Amino acid sequence: MDHLIDEDLNELRQLACLIMKSATTPARLVTLESRGQSHDDALWAELAQSGVTSVALPAEVGGMGFDLTAIAVVLREQGYHVAPLPLWTSMIAHRRLAETDLDTFMPLLEAAATGDVRTTIALEERAGGDLFAPAVTAVADGAEWTLSGTKIAVPYSDTATHVLVSAATANGPRVFLIDAAADGVTWTHSAVTSRGKIGRLELTSVAAVAVGADAELATLVRESRIALAAVLVGIARGALKLTSGYVSEREQFGRPIGSFQSLQHQLADASIAIDAAELVLAQALTEPENESAAIVASWWGRTSAEDTVYRCQHVHGGIGVDVDYPIHRFFLWGRQFALTLGNVETDLEALSGELIPGEVAA
Repeated sequence: MDHLIDEDLNELRQLACLIMKSATTPARLVTLESRGQSHDDALWAELAQSGVTSVALPAEVGGMGFDLTAIAVVLREQGYHVAPLPLWTSMIAHRRLAETDLDTFMPLLEAAATGDVRTTIALEERAGGDLFAPAVTAVADGAEWTLSGTKIAVPYSDTATHVLVSAATANGPRVFLIDAAADGVTWTHSAVTSRGKIGRLELTSVAAVAVGADAELATLVRESRIALAAVLVGIARGALKLTSGYVSEREQFGRPIGSFQSLQHQLADASIAIDAAELVLAQALTEPENESAAIVASWWGRTSAEDTVYRCQHVHGGIGVDVDYPIHRFFLWGRQFALTLGNVETDLEALSGELIPGEVAA
């Protein structure tokens, strides 16, 4: 996607890289994990102060006014540095609030621009259920809405101040905003593969605000897929970079193992897969309303990242499973993000539904 990055976005990329690189040293990440911290509050505050977390918010609320490509630039850097932050959920959620009704959500978005608000996204259903058939129900009482039901695997649940929730209404599924600590909200947090936290969200007549029109859920899912693809590309790039350095220094039989043809082939295959993922991600960013492009970007992101982190950890041998060495973190992140909002199989099923309408349902 580098050909989409102009001078301004390149400066944004460099800024995000500089801040994240200095804050994601192996020693610091190990310290955070040893303390049981799933995210880096100090790093979040620094990124917010620099404006990185609000790149896609309008200037009226203190943002930079960029589009979805800017979010992808930041998220790719996050994956590259495995920076423990609730970035993709907050950036996408706040973008959707600004796009749908800036006036209504302005106070919240102004707080988001300073880093004081972190919004997560609750879309996943039990047993890999359809994202567009939510189990949570929304009931209207005049202009007011209340939500009841359960959501699973809500990302960054332990740090969220607000939640975007998909829910079923009498006229189809819609998106709603709730306060993460509102009356009727019950959280159960669990640790996940990437060392972060996800939550089971139980709602009992929780006051909610409708976000956007009936088509908003499709937009939210589409942009979430693109965001996750960007993180996955960054994870794969970071793992490959680290491994390339390792094989150029690690010697066996009196020569660097990177000179062995079998290893060269493995890393070359990984590089080609990442290039393909970058290409389809760029396609999705140039056509942000194209559902098929977003699904393809998601599928390639998952596939290339999982394949790359497996190869890279394998090439490292025994040190690949040493938690004091950073390659294991790329492996864990690759696994976790590749299973967020579905997996490669659900992407293929969704894509077949786009290409052959009605086939999947039949």
